[in-house]
Amino acid sequence: LTTTLDALTLNRGGELKVKVLAERPANFADEIPLDLEGLPEGVTVTGNKIGKGQNQVDVVLKAADTTKIATSKLRIVGKWKAGDTERSTAAAIQRPLGEPESNDVLLRVSMPTPFKLKGIFATKYAPRGSVFTREFHVDRNGFTGPLWVEIADRQARHLQGVTGPHMDLTAEQSDF
Repeated sequence: LTTTLDALTLNRGGELKVKVLAERPANFADEIPLDLEGLPEGVTVTGNKIGKGQNQVDVVLKAADTTKIATSKLRIVGKWKAGDTERSTAAAIQRPLGEPESNDVLLRVSMPTPFKLKGIFATKYAPRGSVFTREFHVDRNGFTGPLWVEIADRQARHLQGVTGPHMDLTAEQSDF
């Protein structure tokens, strides 16, 4: 068994799909139940079974609105029978060449972001050294607290000559 993600973020009240792949030996087509060990309280699982003859499944994790904000180690274990013998194996995480193998996935339960930033995408040319401004809007979705905004992608933007101030937005401001 393998999966491609070694860290997952699941928002409270949200859901997340995790693809699990099975490498089946010749002539083995039985169903493979998947057990998720280390699942935090308040997180439920559906689709934790690789069907007969199937090689992959999307396991769905759902977090309740009251799930505790935390990080836990999750292990996906496949179980099957070979004759009368029960067998199991933990899913390996597909990692870049040279990185150590692991069977644990970090699962972070987090708060969903209550607001969204929106801007109009426009590719315009401006002479280097000139001032170019963009306008943005905050959809607060009920969030009434203050916000601060700054450029997140500093290295690439700096190489392009783009800079921007740290801006504090009051609870009443939605446009900047």
